[in-house]
Amino acid sequence: MPNLVELKRLSGRRSAAIKAGMLQLVEQYYIQWDDKQPVETAVVIEAWERDVPFKDHAAAGPHKSQQAPLTGNIDYWTDY
Repeated sequence: MPNLVELKRLSGRRSAAIKAGMLQLVEQYYIQWDDKQPVETAVVIEAWERDVPFKDHAAAGPHKSQQAPLTGNIDYWTDY
């Protein structure tokens, strides 16, 4: 887990916003974290989105949400 300085640098957010987001993740049971402890002490409970049906997770393997769709076009490389 990154520390608060790294999270600020990577996200561009202030400490208060990061801690508020962490508390929302605690409320939704995605992480366990005591707000009196450093952010790097957080423990991930559930590392995937809940709004995606389980069968989509199981069929695609562990990294479906991180994969780009295969479209077959080259727009990404030619539109710059």
